[in-house]
Amino acid sequence: MQLGNCIGWAIHTHRHSHQPLVVLVPSPDVERARCLVAVSLPSGSVGSGRSWRTPQGRRVTVASYLDAPLSNYEFDLVLCCGGKGMGEKDMIGIRQWRETCHTELQPWEL
Repeated sequence: MQLGNCIGWAIHTHRHSHQPLVVLVPSPDVERARCLVAVSLPSGSVGSGRSWRTPQGRRVTVASYLDAPLSNYEFDLVLCCGGKGMGEKDMIGIRQWRETCHTELQPWEL
C-alpha cells in the first residue's frame, strides 16, 4: 500500500479509537509522512511536526522504525512501509515497536 493511502487509511480507521496512534514509517519517509499526516487530520488539529492532537483529543505520532519505541503509554500502531523492503535493522526496530504497542492495525486486511 502506498504511503499516502496507508496514512489516510490509518487516520480514518483510528478516528473512533481512544488510544493514541503511532504511524511507523521507514526513516527516509519520515518527513513526507509527517506532511501527509498533517494534511489528513481534521481541521483544528494542533501539533509539533512529530505529534498532533485532534480536536477530539486523539494523539497521532509519526515515527521511524529506528526511533525508540514509546513506552510510557498504550498506543495503537500502524506500519506504513510504502511498499519498500526492510533491512535487518528495520526488522529489529519494528519488532521492538510491536512489543510495546496496545494494538497493531493491519491496513492489508481491509
